[in-house]
Amino acid sequence: MGAASAAEYVLLLTAPARPADAPDPGPAQLTARERELVTLVAQGRTDAQIAAQLSVSARTVSSRLGRIRHKTGCRRRADLTSLALHAGLI
Repeated sequence: MGAASAAEYVLLLTAPARPADAPDPGPAQLTARERELVTLVAQGRTDAQIAAQLSVSARTVSSRLGRIRHKTGCRRRADLTSLALHAGLI
């Protein structure tokens, strides 16, 4: 595990719980491709690695992740990893 992944993991473990009135950032509102992206992020892949695997540009990955963040309210990659873990995507 790299330093960046380790730091995100620590943030994931130490992040405060969501407030009870916060909307559920579940994957139900995501498309199959968006769930795939969340899974790849949760596996620790970089945007460039995801782009190579999915045969798209890194900019496309970044754009799609931005839409996913908007839909789910997840601000960090660690939040997306938490979403994937709780949803059983990984």
